[in-house]
Amino acid sequence: MENILRFKQLLSFIGTAVLVVSTQVSAASSSQYASVPANISSTSAPMVMINMSNDHQLFTKAYDDYSDLDGDGLVDTTYKDDFEYVGYFDSGFCYTYQSNRFEPTATADANYHCSGTGDWSGNMLNWATMSRLDVIRTVLYGGKRSIDTTSVTELERTFVPTDSHAWAKVLVRGSNSDLKELVPDSVAGSNTTISFCNATFISSPGTTLSHDSTDAPILRVASGDVHLWDVQPGYQCEWYDYHDKRESGQPQRFPLETTRLHSDMNVRVKVCDSSATPGLDDKCSTYEDASAVATYKPTGLLQEYGEDGSMLFGLITGTYNKNNSGGVLRKSIGNVGGEIDSDTGVISGTGIISSINAFTIVNYEQGTTGYANDGNCNYNDDFSVWTNGNCRNWGNPVGEMFLEALRYYSGNTSGTSAFIPSSYFSYPDSSDLTLGTWTSPFTGAQECSSANILAFSGGSISFDHDDYGTIGDIASF
Repeated sequence: MENILRFKQLLSFIGTAVLVVSTQVSAASSSQYASVPANISSTSAPMVMINMSNDHQLFTKAYDDYSDLDGDGLVDTTYKDDFEYVGYFDSGFCYTYQSNRFEPTATADANYHCSGTGDWSGNMLNWATMSRLDVIRTVLYGGKRSIDTTSVTELERTFVPTDSHAWAKVLVRGSNSDLKELVPDSVAGSNTTISFCNATFISSPGTTLSHDSTDAPILRVASGDVHLWDVQPGYQCEWYDYHDKRESGQPQRFPLETTRLHSDMNVRVKVCDSSATPGLDDKCSTYEDASAVATYKPTGLLQEYGEDGSMLFGLITGTYNKNNSGGVLRKSIGNVGGEIDSDTGVISGTGIISSINAFTIVNYEQGTTGYANDGNCNYNDDFSVWTNGNCRNWGNPVGEMFLEALRYYSGNTSGTSAFIPSSYFSYPDSSDLTLGTWTSPFTGAQECSSANILAFSGGSISFDHDDYGTIGDIASF
């Protein structure tokens, strides 16, 4: 199917494992097949069960600088002019940082350059700022919205803790004029190289944990090559003069000369603004109400194929209390139109989009504590702590989630008990992540639909197969 192949292609270059399985499953009996010739293809909407990991590997950088992205046989260690990077920014736009966010102000040239505009290249910003999870959100439904009204849409990068998940990027250009093709003159200065560091800094360390933080995701910029900015003891992306109570009495870990510093910028971007000089982003769709009033919203594959019911989607994900054991059904197979206001495109319901939006790093406490209330998950080589309910962002049992999807398609009426937490962690399993209903999708017009599983994961599989034995009723499939 074209949309799944497109999804697989886009995810392949960010190190995300993708597995697409398609099988023809039908609840119809042999007598029913007698009245329908076997060579007549079904017109029923195909079904896709998304199996999605919530493992911490999704919160790392999308573009790793040690892969060959364009297949030319060379490792791409820095930004490339001739490669289009997917993300919240439109690669064909130039952006100005204003009103605490990036806003499109001009059109880039064919090489994604913004020469003469004094702006940021959207393509370069995607390379510098996007996490794996952000790219997945972009492809699936246009990105996570921090503002979602009929007049303004703003996308926001995911929470990135200041531990080893934070990442630095070094932008190397042949000349100062080359650097000014991608960043504002005021940032480039007289340099040929600048560095970025991506993290989210909790404004109330010691009292606020990551899943409760409302702080903006931050992009920091420094002149020159600071490629070790993200590999320091403790937490990452520090300034020379970044000195607060978390560091009281502690030596500076990675001092930067004050002449090399630039201000912090929120990784938030205004999108789908029809009044902006370059016009609408390439991923914007038009919605109209009964009075033909138009609203423009960023969309992805779920809106393109799921709003009109041409494809039906469901979702199975991991949990935070049974993080090492399978996953649970978040959304049963069906139309995703109920999650989106048909007049305005505003995301208004619960289901696949709200569940994936709720994924975050849980229990991280900025400073020396690390992961609070999480079963001694800090610098510990004692494998006894790696049990369900501890280190809740670790655990990637993709195979067990895959089998749970097979159980759903085979007509089972409840999830595997070994995968279901007896009590959900206060965030985000109980309220922010929905639970789907186990009902057979093969009913009515869907009796002969093709059943597909789209399974993807942020990286290495872990804690898989030990709960396979709990799925004895898969034989009914």
